[in-house]
Amino acid sequence: MFKTRRKSTQSLQNELESIPETVKIQLDNKTLIFDDGKWKTDKNEVDEDVSILRKQKQQLIEENNYLKLKIEILLNMLAESVAKGNLPRFSM
Repeated sequence: MFKTRRKSTQSLQNELESIPETVKIQLDNKTLIFDDGKWKTDKNEVDEDVSILRKQKQQLIEENNYLKLKIEILLNMLAESVAKGNLPRFSM
């Protein structure tokens, strides 16, 4: 069995006091700060990321609308071909 070693209240207090109040780390080009129990980031970095994501979202919306239009046109062409009887017949 393992024996647990108890620390004195004073030694625990000393350890806790030596822990920094804020921790600052850099990941890639982002700076994160752990302060008061919460992770925080630089407001400007967040604004830049949000701006990039909004542009990407708008591009995807436009691309999606374009693809929906293409599908609608193709379905109309297919319906017209079926109505005219211009579809090739496949024998089995």
